[in-house]
Amino acid sequence: MVNADKEQIDYRFERSVAAALAGFPKDALFIAAVSGGADSTAMLLSLARLRAYRLHCLHVNHGIRPPEENVGDEEAVRSLCTRLGVPLTIVSSHQGEITRTAKGIGIEAAARVFRHDAWTQELQRLGALRVLTAHTKDDLLETALMRVLRGSGPSGLCGIKQDNGTVFRPLLTLTRADVLNYLGVLNASFRNDSSNTDINFLRNRIRHTLVPVLDKSFSDWRKTVFSFTETQSLTAEFLEKESVDRIKWTESEKSRALWTEKKIFFQAPSIVREEALFHAVDRILDRLDSQISPSQTPRRAVIRLFCQGNAQGPARVVDAGSVIIVARSKRVIVSVKTGRLGTMNLAKI
Repeated sequence: MVNADKEQIDYRFERSVAAALAGFPKDALFIAAVSGGADSTAMLLSLARLRAYRLHCLHVNHGIRPPEENVGDEEAVRSLCTRLGVPLTIVSSHQGEITRTAKGIGIEAAARVFRHDAWTQELQRLGALRVLTAHTKDDLLETALMRVLRGSGPSGLCGIKQDNGTVFRPLLTLTRADVLNYLGVLNASFRNDSSNTDINFLRNRIRHTLVPVLDKSFSDWRKTVFSFTETQSLTAEFLEKESVDRIKWTESEKSRALWTEKKIFFQAPSIVREEALFHAVDRILDRLDSQISPSQTPRRAVIRLFCQGNAQGPARVVDAGSVIIVARSKRVIVSVKTGRLGTMNLAKI
């Protein structure tokens, strides 16, 4: 009877992973991002057992935890890949690299930038289709709570996308409990990251402090929050289409700026103006690539402040961190900030 239950658990977990990846060609090459923790270990094991796609494993050593933990993680991932016959690449940061980058953006954001850079380079080197990450449904719910607490707009509240064109998340319909059950069935070991208990990080405070309270007092909160993220996703899609259709941005390549007609901008509903500005900022940051960190995207309160008023209002300038947003006599301009509020850029528009 025990064996039958184990087989059922095996099948359910692997069937879910297979279904998530069913839309990709069978000869696709995927890079599995594996830290050695429970989630990524379960993902790699299920992918290897399915034998449906070509796999290459990537382990990123951020160098921000005790050296013995870093070494242990590397050895665990290397041993697992050897046993499964999966080729492995290990990328390590230089000593102090992430800590130096963290000034002004935080250690988590700096580690994320380093990790994503490593993924991008490996995708290009191998010509792989996607990086596979082991985010679960629990991660989606925790992220939604984080963004509520940070005051995110609809695009932030729509949760974690399964596929963003570079990263694909095949475990997003599975829970952390599913992961642990699966690993138990296979009698597979995994690494524990000591930083996951550090409540100085918002995600850990949510996981270890807020979630237990919600579980105790609001039994249906997971279902409710998941439904909320789906609704916000539909809202975000609608607002994105509206902002693109109503407000057209013109690029000014030399001055690293975008502009649109002020009258048309202020004719749109306020929330559409906000989303249009966020899209303009994202376009500039994407074009500059590594020159400006994505973590420097302005907060919604700054964007909302600018959007107040109308087309006949006075000229205004909002300092939005990595960019400035300006309303002049006939144009609204989003420009990279250089020098004193980027005035040299604006003079060319």
